[in-house]
Amino acid sequence: MKTNRPVWAVLAAAGQGQRAGGALPKQFQWIAGQRVLDWSLQALLAVDSVEGVMVVLPSPDSTLGSARVQTCLGGATRAESVLNGLYALHGWGARPDDLILVHDAARPCVPAQDILRLLEAVEQHQDGGLLAVALRDTLKQADENTESVARTVPRAGLWQALTPQCFPFQRLVSALEQSAGEQVTDESDAMERLGAKPVLVPGSSANIKLTYPGDHALLEAWLSRHQPNAGKD
Repeated sequence: MKTNRPVWAVLAAAGQGQRAGGALPKQFQWIAGQRVLDWSLQALLAVDSVEGVMVVLPSPDSTLGSARVQTCLGGATRAESVLNGLYALHGWGARPDDLILVHDAARPCVPAQDILRLLEAVEQHQDGGLLAVALRDTLKQADENTESVARTVPRAGLWQALTPQCFPFQRLVSALEQSAGEQVTDESDAMERLGAKPVLVPGSSANIKLTYPGDHALLEAWLSRHQPNAGKD
């Protein structure tokens, strides 16, 4: 699919999350023969309409870099890191009306068709959009003192946000700049604070995020089945 506007991507890989276990941050752990961030980067590059990917890192990485890949350093928070990536994309050639995909490096299994469907939806929606999955399970809110059930939360209309998320370049920059110092949970949250209503685009349940040690086996199984180079050094 060829979009009407240029598309760029920010791959957020500057976090230090340790809940996934292991000695390294989750995006640098190896699964099915490659680092998690390498799988995530390949998923973005598989979309031909992506002009280039800015990988936001906690420290320099000489293994990354090509005609379609550049790197920059992240900030103290995810929002600051994504903003650094956007500033670097501006220096690379991104323009105010270009579309920006923001993807979490800990989500290596996003199918290319999901990204294409997101881009198609955003072309028709000025506030951008995000991949998401409608909740299927009953939700329980815990009592914060006893960890017992405080109440059941109706799941009707609730969605789990995924990545990539996609927004016009300048609007996303403005949203993140204006939310500086606030606890924004994702790029959509920053946009919503400015009154935007991003469109929810149904995504694949395979697009799980490496968060806990048990996720390794799930991700390896999916990559080994769907990626021809999985398991090869």
